[in-house]
Amino acid sequence: MNVRPESFRNQLLPIYLGPDQHIRAMISQRVTDADAADWECIRRLDTSARYNLAAKTGQIFARLRPYRSELENVLRSFRKYEDFQTVDLDSLMDGRQM
Repeated sequence: MNVRPESFRNQLLPIYLGPDQHIRAMISQRVTDADAADWECIRRLDTSARYNLAAKTGQIFARLRPYRSELENVLRSFRKYEDFQTVDLDSLMDGRQM
C-alpha cells in the first residue's frame, strides 16, 4: 500500500486545529477559486440556526429541475447502493418526497 503523508495530515487537520482553523486552512490550500468559495460558504453556516429540512430540500430540487436528465443518470449509477434504491426522483422534483 502506498499512502501519502499529506493524506494523513489532511485527515488529522480538523482534530488538531478545530473546525474554524481547519476551514481557513482548506481555503488557503484551495485548488481552485470555486473550492475556496465552497469553503467560505461552509464557514458562514450557522449551525445553531433552525430551518425546515424538508422545505429546503424541496427548494434545492426545484432549482435542479433543468438538470433532471443528469440527475437521472447519477441516480441510476447509485441504484446499486441500498440507500438509493427507493429514491423517487419524480416525487423529489415535485416536492412530494422529503
